[in-house]
Amino acid sequence: MWVWIYDSNYGIANELLLRLGLIQQAIPWLANPDTALAAIILTLTWQGFPFFAVMILAGLQSIPQSYYEAASIDGASVWRQFWHITLPGISGVMMTAVLLRMIWVANSFDVILVMTGGGPGYATHTLPLYAFIKARTNLDFGYGSAIAVLFTMMLMVVVVCYLKHAGKEVE
Repeated sequence: MWVWIYDSNYGIANELLLRLGLIQQAIPWLANPDTALAAIILTLTWQGFPFFAVMILAGLQSIPQSYYEAASIDGASVWRQFWHITLPGISGVMMTAVLLRMIWVANSFDVILVMTGGGPGYATHTLPLYAFIKARTNLDFGYGSAIAVLFTMMLMVVVVCYLKHAGKEVE
């Protein structure tokens, strides 16, 4: 669907931008090395919205209503209530959601493979996609597996650093 949205001939993205007067001619979003990665990032961001919406809703429902009532009685403004009750109340849920989404996006080569195949050129080539291409297309399973394991270790380092940093903020 996103490939059709970004299509330069009949895609809705170009049509909408042309009608709004933001661009003068259609842009080949997925065929241009300067815009292909941004288009994929937008697609993956859109794909993550439902997950974040459900997670934020769960976090909001876990905050007792009595906190807001007490803050209102004490004269706290809506902004103060948001800053001192809502944000701390959903911070744990948001940390978990961001961490999970970061891992999922880092490993999501399927969207890139379907939309651009890693191109144009190597503009949207990522390590998971490269490991997949090496293992499946070139039948070099050992090399592809080694890349995947190294990428997993790199991702693990990022996750550990993120959790250590997040743990310091909580304390």
